[in-house]
Formats: sequence, C-alpha cells, structure tokens
Amino acid sequence: MTYKFPLTEYGIGEDSQGNTHLVGKIGDKQVGILVLGKPDRDNLREAIQVWTDKDYRRLGVANHLWKLAQVNKLNPRHSPNRTTDGTIWSQQIKG
Repeated sequence: MTYKFPLTEYGIGEDSQGNTHLVGKIGDKQVGILVLGKPDRDNLREAIQVWTDKDYRRLGVANHLWKLAQVNKLNPRHSPNRTTDGTIWSQQIKG
C-alpha cells in the first residue's frame, strides 16, 4: 500500500499519565491526533485514541501519524477495542 503524507507539521508529547500524543497539522490547523498508551512489557504502545478532523478524513492523516510513531520507535500496536471504522483502518495500515 502507498501512503500519502499530508501533514506539514507534527508534535510528540507525553501527558502526566505516561501516554504519548502525536498531533498533526496541515498549515495552521490541527487535523489529527494519535494517542498511545504507556509501553507494555514488550515495549509496545496500544493506540488508545485516533482522531482526524472530519474535513481531512481519507487523506492519510492517521496513516501519517502511525508511520511517524513507527519511525520515532514508539512501537504502536492496534487496540483490540475499536470502532468499525477503526477495524477497517487497522487492517489497511498493518502493524
């Protein structure tokens, strides 16, 4: 699968609970968020939230955030608790 990489900026930060937040922007607008839980014993981080602004869906925003998590060695893994859309997306992005 070929991924589109639409984000012009992104940031990575950690909250007080130890969750890692990846925030993506296009221009000056925040368009997506990927929240990963604390690392488990295998150093994998479960995706606990994925959000894309409705005007930017189906453009590759979530894919880009996922790939950024991989490149930054955050070891993301899909949660078993997903919406129908989340299940479809997780099958498309693989890994």
